[in-house]
Amino acid sequence: MGEGRGSGDVRTRLAARLRVCILGGTAFLNNESADLVKELASELHKRFSGDGVIFITCGQQGVQEAFAKGCGDGSLVRNLLAQGEICHFRAGQDIVAGRDADQVKKFFLDVGDVYITVEGGPGVAQDARLVMARNASVLALKRTGGASAGKFDFPQAALTPDFATEEQWELLCSSATPVNKAAGIAADLVSVLLQARGRASTLPLTLEMSNSDSLVSWPSTSTMTSVIYANNRRKWTIAVFIVAILVIVILVIAGILYFQESSKKDSTETQATQVELVFPEKTRFLSWNS
Repeated sequence: MGEGRGSGDVRTRLAARLRVCILGGTAFLNNESADLVKELASELHKRFSGDGVIFITCGQQGVQEAFAKGCGDGSLVRNLLAQGEICHFRAGQDIVAGRDADQVKKFFLDVGDVYITVEGGPGVAQDARLVMARNASVLALKRTGGASAGKFDFPQAALTPDFATEEQWELLCSSATPVNKAAGIAADLVSVLLQARGRASTLPLTLEMSNSDSLVSWPSTSTMTSVIYANNRRKWTIAVFIVAILVIVILVIAGILYFQESSKKDSTETQATQVELVFPEKTRFLSWNS
């Protein structure tokens, strides 16, 4: 599942890959946006398979899940997760990128060469401002609305890009343009941005985790296996604990029922004895007649 092992190998692989990150909400505002994302993901997979390009998500539902599932066989998709976290969908390769969600988010915003934005709210707008501030490229799918259409103080520079012709941008932004054609134009623009970046990323090779001296790295297969095993073991432990509680509850109920039955039986025997003591002669008389 992972790619790098030693820190040297991590640096080499980070430098050798161009990284396209997907920004968007955890739910779609309209179905057309979902169709566009799926179509674009499929087109990008066809164009960049084997070209040293990867597409990065944070394993979120909504826009990122739709992209990951639509991106061919998932071989170009990497899902950045916090330690011990499992991706909500089965597409792409899961990568441990930090101890918690905040570290993963920081890494995600630091690692991309190009960011594609779809719909989104204030959070997406803020993320777009942050990545543009460090000179990463942003391709906003304006026709999807929300932050990507300029709301929530989305960076205006991303809405008037210099990497697209006037005709390309008008067609991409227009909802009248068929989804497959819009996806093709968006893929063309991603290609232009990646070519401008060159075959190797312009980002620093050493990406450090905040408040930590250790490098954020792509984990090895054994690391991911350990994480998955730990999560499975935790689930089994919880299941065993629940079963044990249920057994104890059943035993307690059975004990109470048994005690009540025993008490009832003892009470009946006591009453019979009392009858014999009160009417001994009548009891013997009845016994002889029997």
